[in-house]
Amino acid sequence: MGDKVELRIVRADEEEEFLRLIHYAFGLDKDYSEWTEIRCRRRPEPETMEHYGYFVDGRMASTCALLPLRFRSRGSVVDVGGISEVSTPPEFRRRGYVADMLSNFLAILEERNMYVSALWPFSREFYSRYGWATCAESSRVTLTTENLKKSLRGFKSTARFEPAKLDDVDELDEAHRDWGSTYNLSVLRDLEGWRTQVFCGWKRNPYVYLARDAGDRVIGHVAYTVQDRDDWDRDLTVTDISYVDMTAYREILSFLANHDSQINRFHFAISMSDPLFDWIPEGKVERRAGIMVRVSDVRKSLERLDVPADLKGSMILSVSDNFMPANSGSVAIEVHGGRILTQPTESSPDVEMDVKGYTQLYTGYRSADDLHRLGLLDDHRGTREFLGTLLPPMKTYMPEHF
Repeated sequence: MGDKVELRIVRADEEEEFLRLIHYAFGLDKDYSEWTEIRCRRRPEPETMEHYGYFVDGRMASTCALLPLRFRSRGSVVDVGGISEVSTPPEFRRRGYVADMLSNFLAILEERNMYVSALWPFSREFYSRYGWATCAESSRVTLTTENLKKSLRGFKSTARFEPAKLDDVDELDEAHRDWGSTYNLSVLRDLEGWRTQVFCGWKRNPYVYLARDAGDRVIGHVAYTVQDRDDWDRDLTVTDISYVDMTAYREILSFLANHDSQINRFHFAISMSDPLFDWIPEGKVERRAGIMVRVSDVRKSLERLDVPADLKGSMILSVSDNFMPANSGSVAIEVHGGRILTQPTESSPDVEMDVKGYTQLYTGYRSADDLHRLGLLDDHRGTREFLGTLLPPMKTYMPEHF
């Protein structure tokens, strides 16, 4: 590269330059002052977000940001580096700066024990080059008011709804944890997560309601915005939702259906396994690829997982990682007593795959058999059955945006 480069957290006097680069990358359709009004005042980012600049000969040539997150992963909780605001102005593009920045950024994450990273891509092909893989999907479902009401035939609501406030977060979080336990990759929110993901919006803050049962327990919540198409022609878009069980989910749907005199269409972003698909008579469904994830340390990703105490076995797994060579190689895996033990080995592998395939297996997005069928996993000794038992497929869903 030949230039003097440095990746570091931007100083306070460099924040304005950081914001201008982000605006040029993601907000060109808006005037800078309008964009900063929305970003910095109406929908401020989490206080835990860290801004990084990639400096070339003293000039900020690229940017990225880190949001520390905690994901559910197969019964465990994993610290994850949420990567966002990756940008490079046109005068610095096509020089390999982003690749070098991402490589150095992953090293920083590892120093902070974040061996898993996640991002929402502007281009899946772009981040795939560097080892990130799609690990979740979602559906955007559009229902007419009549179809939403049809899905609730025979249901009698008994819950009580009231506007939610940030002061209610402890109760809201308990219901959200019940909902999130259904999905691998779901986020355990802190107060900042609730503030920025639920209570704040880009154009306007959403309406947020919580539901209580007869015993006054919070059984779920729903956040939504309303958009006018024309006079009395309105859409309601659900921006966040949680529920402790299927009855609570129907209570929330019933609450939404009570807007029938005001709303013509309802939009939901839901997981591919959401029970709403079984309840609705008809509706418009659009399938969407979700978040991209990357594992940067295969050994640590395995050693920190919880496994059934009665699961026993061993194998040799080889993972190739062209972008992070230190993550490549063969690993001897030994499973017993509810623990996974690993060590590097020079022995020939039982199973081989690249880091993208491994990440999809690790997150539960694809099974070992699926990867083998797709030509993304080589099974030399019929060992993938054990690997599939160790890392079985799971429902993955991560609606959090950052």
